[in-house]
Amino acid sequence: FVLSPQVYAQNWMRLEGNELIDVDAYREIDIAVPPVVQNLPTYIDLSPYFPIPEDQGQQSSCSAWASTYALMTYLQYGETTISLSDRNYVFSPSYAYTPSEREICSEPMSLYETLDRLQNVGAVPLSEAPYYSLACDARSESKNIELQEIAKEHRISSFERIDMQPSTMRSFLAKGDPILIAIQSDS
Repeated sequence: FVLSPQVYAQNWMRLEGNELIDVDAYREIDIAVPPVVQNLPTYIDLSPYFPIPEDQGQQSSCSAWASTYALMTYLQYGETTISLSDRNYVFSPSYAYTPSEREICSEPMSLYETLDRLQNVGAVPLSEAPYYSLACDARSESKNIELQEIAKEHRISSFERIDMQPSTMRSFLAKGDPILIAIQSDS
C-alpha cells in the first residue's frame, strides 16, 4: 500500500481515527511468510489501483477509510479497469466505521477492528452505505439486514502482520499485496 506524496484524506481538521492496539494483542496476529521474488524492484507504485482519497470530515474514521475504502477496494478489484470513482465499485468506510452498535462518531477504531470486521462481516459499496462526515449513519433494521447480505459477498479470508524490513515490504508489494500501516503521529 503505497501513498503518493501530498495526498491527504482530511483537509481542515486533525482527526486521526486510528486507535493503536496494545503490543500483546499485536503479537497475537499471525506473521505472514514473505513471497519469494527474484530481483526485487527498487520502486513499486500500486496507487493507480486505489480509489482517490476523500475527506473523512469530522469523524475519527481514518482506519475505516484506509482498510475498507482503499484496501478492500484494491483487494476486490486489483489491477482491473473499473472506474475507481464509481460509488458502485468502491467500498464504504461508513459501513465499517458505523455499525449499528456504534453511536459516537468521534470514537476511533483500530485497524485490527476494521480488518476483523472485513473478515467476519464484510464490506458494502459506497453507493449502498454513503458516507456522512457530520453524523453517524443511522440505518433502519431492514436496511441493516439488506447490507449484511451484501457484505457477506465481500469479505477477506484473513489478515496477517509482516516483518517491517524494507526487503520484506518490497517483496509483498512486488507481488501486488498491499501493506496497511498504522503509525502514531505527533499530537
